[in-house]
Amino acid sequence: VLSGCTALCVRFYCDLRKVRKNMFQLGVHALISIVIYLITIGLSFQIMKSVRIEKIIRKNRVFEAQLLLIFAAIALGFLVGNFLITLIDTSLQLSNFF
Repeated sequence: VLSGCTALCVRFYCDLRKVRKNMFQLGVHALISIVIYLITIGLSFQIMKSVRIEKIIRKNRVFEAQLLLIFAAIALGFLVGNFLITLIDTSLQLSNFF
């Protein structure tokens, strides 16, 4: 009975280590995703600042123009970041193919 309990405890410990390893990998993935999103949003904001949106915004609407610029930068940064994260995830999954 004692050897059965020991084997069960060892198996549980090994399963726990696998779960912790998977949780750590998920944490690293989440951290990398956040960094990628922040970088792409920052880059898209710098790019959006070069676009002249004064021609499509009414006069004396500075606040609305700034909000439009920020939201457009966030949307573009999210799309580019999502593309990059999906590309990285897919390329990592290709290793399972070979």
